[in-house]
Amino acid sequence: MRTRSNDLSLPAQQALFSDVSAEAEQARRELLGPCRSNAELRRLQGALEQGLDAIDACSNGRLRKLVEQIGDELAALVDLVLETSEEESR
Repeated sequence: MRTRSNDLSLPAQQALFSDVSAEAEQARRELLGPCRSNAELRRLQGALEQGLDAIDACSNGRLRKLVEQIGDELAALVDLVLETSEEESR
Protein backbone atom coordinates (compact mmCIF):
# COMPACT_ATOMS: atom_id res chain seq x y z
CA MET A 1 0.00 0.00 0.00
CA ARG A 2 1.39 3.38 -0.95
CA THR A 3 1.47 6.18 1.53
CA ARG A 4 -0.42 9.31 0.63
CA SER A 5 2.02 12.00 -0.42
CA ASN A 6 0.56 14.60 1.96
CA ASP A 7 1.39 12.28 4.90
CA LEU A 8 5.10 12.38 3.97
CA SER A 9 7.77 14.95 4.67
CA LEU A 10 9.04 17.02 1.75
CA PRO A 11 12.25 14.95 1.32
CA ALA A 12 10.19 11.75 1.42
CA GLN A 13 7.79 13.18 -1.18
CA GLN A 14 10.73 14.13 -3.38
CA ALA A 15 12.20 10.64 -3.05
CA LEU A 16 8.83 9.07 -3.86
CA PHE A 17 8.43 11.36 -6.88
CA SER A 18 11.93 10.46 -8.04
CA ASP A 19 11.18 6.73 -7.74
CA VAL A 20 7.89 7.05 -9.61
CA SER A 21 9.54 9.17 -12.30
CA ALA A 22 12.29 6.59 -12.74
CA GLU A 23 9.71 3.79 -13.03
CA ALA A 24 7.75 5.80 -15.61
CA GLU A 25 10.90 6.51 -17.62
CA GLN A 26 11.86 2.82 -17.58
CA ALA A 27 8.38 1.84 -18.77
CA ARG A 28 8.57 4.46 -21.54
CA ARG A 29 11.93 3.09 -22.71
CA GLU A 30 10.57 -0.46 -22.72
CA LEU A 31 7.59 0.62 -24.82
CA LEU A 32 9.73 2.57 -27.29
CA GLY A 33 12.19 -0.29 -27.82
CA PRO A 34 9.93 -2.34 -30.12
CA CYS A 35 8.90 0.81 -32.01
CA ARG A 36 12.52 1.61 -32.76
CA SER A 37 13.16 -1.98 -33.80
CA ASN A 38 10.13 -1.91 -36.10
CA ALA A 39 11.30 1.33 -37.67
CA GLU A 40 14.75 -0.16 -38.27
CA LEU A 41 13.19 -3.25 -39.84
CA ARG A 42 11.01 -1.11 -42.12
CA ARG A 43 14.07 0.88 -43.25
CA LEU A 44 16.03 -2.30 -43.84
CA GLN A 45 13.14 -3.86 -45.75
CA GLY A 46 12.86 -0.75 -47.94
CA ALA A 47 16.57 -0.75 -48.68
CA LEU A 48 16.49 -4.46 -49.50
CA GLU A 49 13.52 -3.99 -51.83
CA GLN A 50 15.27 -1.12 -53.61
CA GLY A 51 18.44 -3.19 -54.00
CA LEU A 52 16.56 -6.20 -55.33
CA ASP A 53 14.60 -3.99 -57.74
CA ALA A 54 17.86 -2.52 -59.04
CA ILE A 55 19.41 -5.98 -59.49
CA ASP A 56 16.24 -7.22 -61.18
CA ALA A 57 16.29 -4.29 -63.59
CA CYS A 58 19.96 -4.95 -64.43
CA SER A 59 19.25 -8.65 -64.99
CA ASN A 60 16.24 -7.98 -67.24
CA GLY A 61 13.82 -9.61 -64.80
CA ARG A 62 15.82 -12.79 -64.29
CA LEU A 63 16.15 -12.21 -60.54
CA ARG A 64 12.39 -11.92 -60.08
CA LYS A 65 11.83 -15.11 -62.09
CA LEU A 66 14.45 -16.93 -60.02
CA VAL A 67 12.91 -15.78 -56.72
CA GLU A 68 9.43 -16.78 -57.91
CA GLN A 69 10.71 -20.21 -58.96
CA ILE A 70 12.42 -20.73 -55.61
CA GLY A 71 9.24 -19.62 -53.84
CA ASP A 72 7.18 -22.12 -55.83
CA GLU A 73 9.64 -24.91 -55.01
CA LEU A 74 9.64 -23.96 -51.33
CA ALA A 75 5.83 -23.93 -51.25
CA ALA A 76 5.75 -27.40 -52.84
CA LEU A 77 8.25 -28.65 -50.27
CA VAL A 78 6.17 -27.23 -47.39
CA ASP A 79 3.05 -28.90 -48.82
CA LEU A 80 4.90 -32.22 -49.04
CA VAL A 81 6.12 -31.97 -45.44
CA LEU A 82 2.64 -31.06 -44.18
CA GLU A 83 1.03 -33.92 -46.10
CA THR A 84 3.62 -36.36 -44.77
CA SER A 85 3.14 -35.23 -41.18
CA GLU A 86 -0.66 -35.49 -41.54
CA GLU A 87 -0.35 -39.04 -42.86
CA GLU A 88 1.98 -40.00 -40.01
CA SER A 89 -0.37 -38.58 -37.39
CA ARG A 90 -3.30 -40.74 -38.63
